[in-house]
Amino acid sequence: MTQTATVTWNLPTTRSNGAAQDPAELDAVVVSFSADLGANFVELDTVFATDPQTISVPDLVDGDYIVRLVVRDLDLKVGAPVDTPFVIDTSLPGTVTNVVVDLV
Repeated sequence: MTQTATVTWNLPTTRSNGAAQDPAELDAVVVSFSADLGANFVELDTVFATDPQTISVPDLVDGDYIVRLVVRDLDLKVGAPVDTPFVIDTSLPGTVTNVVVDLV
């Protein structure tokens, strides 16, 4: 069984130095994905600042993943990457235990 992960985020409101960030100065968020605990990231999409800040990643099987988001401004300067790990686990529930049958 596969799952779809939906990732949403908020654009920054401050710069790395703490100064206010004008949203009109932002270009996009580059979204990357790793299925091997961060050893290799594959770029999935570029979500422009004027678009809804969300992306869906379909057809994921059980495992550990990391999604990486990097914001880019109109001058093509990039912020620090934000890595968020998550786990897909579609395993079946365990079995019941301590079953007792009383005969009367």
